[in-house]
Amino acid sequence: MRELGHAATGLIWMLAASSVIAGQFHESGTEPPPDASAVPPFYQPFFFRTDEEAPGLSPRVDVHARRAIHDQVARPGYLEAAPPREVRAGRPGRLRHVGRLASSIFGPPVSRARPDPNRHGAGPHIPEPMVFDLVRGLGARRGEFEVNVLSLAPFRRGGPKYEWAPEIEWAIADGFAIEYELPIFDTQIVAQKFAAQYTFGTAFDDAFIHGVQGIAYFDTREREFIPTLLYLAGVRLDETWSLFGMFGGSVGPQIFPFSDEPPTTGTDLIVNLSIFADVTERLVLGVETNFSRQLRGPSEFLFMPQVHYRLSERMSGQFGMGMRDDVEGRHGELGFRIIFER
Repeated sequence: MRELGHAATGLIWMLAASSVIAGQFHESGTEPPPDASAVPPFYQPFFFRTDEEAPGLSPRVDVHARRAIHDQVARPGYLEAAPPREVRAGRPGRLRHVGRLASSIFGPPVSRARPDPNRHGAGPHIPEPMVFDLVRGLGARRGEFEVNVLSLAPFRRGGPKYEWAPEIEWAIADGFAIEYELPIFDTQIVAQKFAAQYTFGTAFDDAFIHGVQGIAYFDTREREFIPTLLYLAGVRLDETWSLFGMFGGSVGPQIFPFSDEPPTTGTDLIVNLSIFADVTERLVLGVETNFSRQLRGPSEFLFMPQVHYRLSERMSGQFGMGMRDDVEGRHGELGFRIIFER
């Protein structure tokens, strides 16, 4: 009986202590901290967060939780806050990731992507140059397919009057795509072109994406083979501006598309730089520059301002007018590309 009396006395003291503590929280106007295990994973910090679609920790660090910590927001504050919007609706039934670029150079964090119902790839949205384009965009997803036709017409006398090139692009795996193209001068098929492109990945909180492209160009007139290897890099500066660059070289004859001069054989250095502005969800303005310099020979430079416009969910058009400087001198050039994709 004595042991039962001691146990009952201890239980009474424990109940009294808990009542006093609860009263202190009630008088101060605060509530006890919530149980972390009861908080949905969506509101937990990045190191506790789980992927709702797949078991295990999410491979991507929660940038919104990091931003809350950076702004010195208390943990209860962002646990009780509304869920951050990590996706932005494009067309009905289509969602895409919207990341952030937190940099003192470009100001506060801004959205660096816009809805693009036809692109499901990872990383930032970077428009493709019109003349020297990609094999699908960097970060293309398996199954993406595209058919397009490029046409170029010089403002000069003599030589071919126009060049056009139908091509097929297909992403056979995530981040890997292949291409087949038929370059045509006037009405004559002058070459067959095969290309493959691989995406390395992203960096800087998904604001940067890079990869590599290899081209095998078979000149059917001169019976020449011209291999080309290029490093590709794109960066999204903010929701409007983006930069894209191609750096590499080729070995073999240097072919000028609108020249009657015979090609010269050597090693070419290639530097292509472009800048784009996403004006609206459908309209993109840009300037493309292509420079090719043979180590012991002539060079070629193309300056092409251009407009990209999405006509429908599966179709878009690109138009440009610029200047080309090659062995024939300087002359104006008109170009456009029609694109069908799925």
